[in-house]
Amino acid sequence: DQQITDIGKSGGWKLRGGELDSFVRGSVSWNSTGSWLAWSSNDRHGKIWTIEGGSAREVVVISGHEKELDRVRFHPTDPNLLLSTALDRTIRLWDIRGGSQRSVGLINLQCPIEYGYCPLSAEWGGNGNRSNNIVIVERDSRVHIYDSRKIRATGTTLSRNNDIVNSSDSSAYKMYDLKPNIVEGCRISPNGDYIVATTRPRGMEGGGMGQLRIWPYNDEGENNNNTDEVYYYPGHTGAIYDFCFSPDGNVLATGGS
Repeated sequence: DQQITDIGKSGGWKLRGGELDSFVRGSVSWNSTGSWLAWSSNDRHGKIWTIEGGSAREVVVISGHEKELDRVRFHPTDPNLLLSTALDRTIRLWDIRGGSQRSVGLINLQCPIEYGYCPLSAEWGGNGNRSNNIVIVERDSRVHIYDSRKIRATGTTLSRNNDIVNSSDSSAYKMYDLKPNIVEGCRISPNGDYIVATTRPRGMEGGGMGQLRIWPYNDEGENNNNTDEVYYYPGHTGAIYDFCFSPDGNVLATGGS
């Protein structure tokens, strides 16, 4: 079950899988208007619920992944565009306007299968002109950035000169290789000026000290193995599991061990 609590009232709602008899894997996401709530389940489907008039109602079931969903994320400004990741080594984009589902984008993981079956993280870019970027952290310590407007539903994408290329090859708009560190997550700052990654040293006993790495983000060049870091913050004695920006983008909070 998934519990939703109305903090202005004493109660809430429990969302159940119904006929699919599914359960939430742990990922939920509101759309930008607060009208729809997406959540992932272990039956290869994503569920979209609407919360209206004091009641919760399932309105869309998205299907297309071949294995369990791991993560769902609504676009920061487009209330109808949803991103999902799954254990089938794909990231999909969905157009759910009008209460229907339509697959509009497919990204295949680029790292070898021995690294795992789903990305460590997949997040939309910052606000404004970066909001259509998708930042994907793969388990080989590489960060790939895609332009969602150029991704095709068939797993192909348009390059800068509008040639169609396969998404398993060169479809990433940019790539950052952060080896030998282990990358836990990566996001673009709300103003779109910086990329922030959480990392820890590989091979250290106890997991190593969690670190924040921040470098400027620009549109020059396809790939950039040199992050040209402007800030480097060692912090937690263990891994940093999550981080978020304040609404104005000036303060960064981290949570870890």
